[in-house]
Amino acid sequence: QAERYFGWSYGGKLNYCLNPDNDVFSSDNSITDLVNSSTLTVADYYSINFDPSNFGFPSPCYQGNQSAVVKQGWAVQLAIEQVLNITGAEKVILVAHSMGGLAAREYIQNESNWQSDGEHHIAKLFTIATPNGGSAVTGFVLGGLSIGIFEDSEAVRDLRYYIPFLYDAEYLFGGDEDAFSIYVNNDINCDGDIDDYIIGLNYKSISLDINYSCMLDVGDEVVDDDRADLNQYPFTLPPTQALYADKFVVQGSSLLSDHINIHKDPSHFGIIVQGLDEPRFYDLAYKTQLNSLNFGYSTIQSENNPIPPPNNEIDWDDYKIEITENGALEVDIWNIPIHGFALYLLDESYNVLQEVQAIGESNISFDYPINAGIYYIELGSIPTPNSWRFPYAYSVLFTPNAPLVANFASTTQEGCTPFTANFTNQSTGSITSYQWTFQGGTPSFSTLENPNITYSTSGTYPVTLTITDSFGNNTFTQNNYITVKAAPQAEFTFDTQQAEVNLSNQTQFGIDTPTYLWNFGDGETSTASSPTHIYQSNGTYTVVLTATNSCGSSTSTQTVNIMTVATQDLNSKSIISIFPNPSKEKLTLKIEGNFQGKYKINLSNSIGQVVKDLEKTKLGSTLEFQINTFDLPSGTYFIQINSDKESQIRKVIKL
Repeated sequence: QAERYFGWSYGGKLNYCLNPDNDVFSSDNSITDLVNSSTLTVADYYSINFDPSNFGFPSPCYQGNQSAVVKQGWAVQLAIEQVLNITGAEKVILVAHSMGGLAAREYIQNESNWQSDGEHHIAKLFTIATPNGGSAVTGFVLGGLSIGIFEDSEAVRDLRYYIPFLYDAEYLFGGDEDAFSIYVNNDINCDGDIDDYIIGLNYKSISLDINYSCMLDVGDEVVDDDRADLNQYPFTLPPTQALYADKFVVQGSSLLSDHINIHKDPSHFGIIVQGLDEPRFYDLAYKTQLNSLNFGYSTIQSENNPIPPPNNEIDWDDYKIEITENGALEVDIWNIPIHGFALYLLDESYNVLQEVQAIGESNISFDYPINAGIYYIELGSIPTPNSWRFPYAYSVLFTPNAPLVANFASTTQEGCTPFTANFTNQSTGSITSYQWTFQGGTPSFSTLENPNITYSTSGTYPVTLTITDSFGNNTFTQNNYITVKAAPQAEFTFDTQQAEVNLSNQTQFGIDTPTYLWNFGDGETSTASSPTHIYQSNGTYTVVLTATNSCGSSTSTQTVNIMTVATQDLNSKSIISIFPNPSKEKLTLKIEGNFQGKYKINLSNSIGQVVKDLEKTKLGSTLEFQINTFDLPSGTYFIQINSDKESQIRKVIKL
């Protein structure tokens, strides 16, 4: 009927024998898995079967469908495991009719039954006419209709609620197992012993991270409506939170056949879809698979809806999505069956990020840039009695952003001033803006994608590019990326106008060191950086310095006056000694040679000014005396020693 009326696909039957030894008088504490996995397909729903007449196997599995509810819980565990394996789903929804609801609760309320990873993997439990509080129907109703239900079976035993002197109801409400009960076997927990104390199912804790709903039939004497109300069970004590389940009520009859077929009655299909409605609470929201087509329903809400009026009439369907990286989210809704419909996107703190209202429209959608994280898609609608017949379709599409990686290149990285570099963006990602920084360039900042920058000052400079998208930014810096060269500006100074001239190179240049050519004006040249030159005769000389590098050349010219140059061989027979040199306060001048007579001694500064003038007479082979220099500024000086026979010049340094 699910295929016929709802278009849901059927994946196969999950068969289990709960009484493999065919002995109803003892518990063999085992079940047999009869599922043929090759017959199962990926589909919307599957059925669980304990009825031996439907197995198609030779073994009768006597009263397998009337075995203990504890065993039924074991079978539910196997069924969930098989469905998870074949579908790859994370969770399943359990739809349970009558005793099947207790089988589902047996699985959920005993963690030892859960899957191997320690999780129950249940998204929702919907019970239909389930005797959560037990059933006392007996006698003619069970046996008189010839439907194969045995009054003394394990299942009938577990369905009972307490009646003094008649039913102990150990399974649901707890108590000691009794070897002298009216049942063929009173091993409630199926451990092989019949002397255990049983904690009743309705006194065991139940997981509150599952969405619960229940359907009950007013007038159903097999299961009283209040005992079918899942909100009454299990009994919870503070501080445990009470269970909440959406409650849906139908009007039936007292016949057992009506109880057995309540879920097959077409008039109840709308109630069943209501019971399967998507959660209205964020913490119970279904996790939605991205990039797939999904379906939902706009249904009338339960009569015990905890949301206060008037919003209690709104069907809120909540879906959870997990985004693992930044990207773009597209949500599309089609085939909206009612006039009032709204679509919301919320963040993990339930703040509304996007809202779209559909007033009479059949399709709505939105696009939203989104960061990695947890989000909720919420669909709100005002249902009509028949809107459940027309499911809406929705998809949540996610496109991850290309990685935001900044990069660039330029037409040139080196040149002579002034030169222009053309920069090209080579970044990847959904870029919304650019921020360039050009140290040493003009302009020094730019927001263009591909800027042109002029450099006029020599040096080595970095370039930085920061790109931005809807989620953040990325920065790339290349240090020493641009090299700016400049032609040299030749300059020099000199510190004497005596015969010996010390030339100091003051040329200005960038990072490209120039070569030098000196022309001293007397026919002599030099390629040294700061040479010393001795002129052989008095006169005025033009000194030219030419500095050259890869960006060009320039010259600097100055005139040097040579006023006194020795006319005799400077290498005379006299030996001149000056010490200490450099000196701080005084120096000693020693003249050795054959000449005897008067000497004139002049001490001149670097520009030819005489600062000390002495006259000494040499009477023997050696003349030695001291010259005080403590009163002279620090610098370079020249001592000129003249006699009738010779003239010599010596350089001294005053500290």
